[in-house]
Amino acid sequence: MDFVTTTILSGCIYDLFKKSLEIGKEKLKQSLKEYVLTDEIATQLSNELNKLDLNSDMSELAIDKKLKSSQDIINMLSSIPRQNVTHTVNQAHYGIGNNINGDINISHG
Repeated sequence: MDFVTTTILSGCIYDLFKKSLEIGKEKLKQSLKEYVLTDEIATQLSNELNKLDLNSDMSELAIDKKLKSSQDIINMLSSIPRQNVTHTVNQAHYGIGNNINGDINISHG
């Protein structure tokens, strides 16, 4: 299961600080919109983050280290699943050659 990591969260927090925004429930939900973040979890996460005394003078790495020092935050983040996202690709192919979508690795012997 793909879950939120401290690195993803520290990047979001760093971006909020750059925009002079507070770490709150709604901002967390916006920043982590690809994850299933209920109001209850967002509120709890916001409260725990505010206990860490994070500030705009900190680098993204310093924020990440601070997040990793909190077992409560680690536990909360590991329980937040990513939303199921389905990507649909419609392609039409006429003629010769390959019709490729997505990542591809080609190895020539």
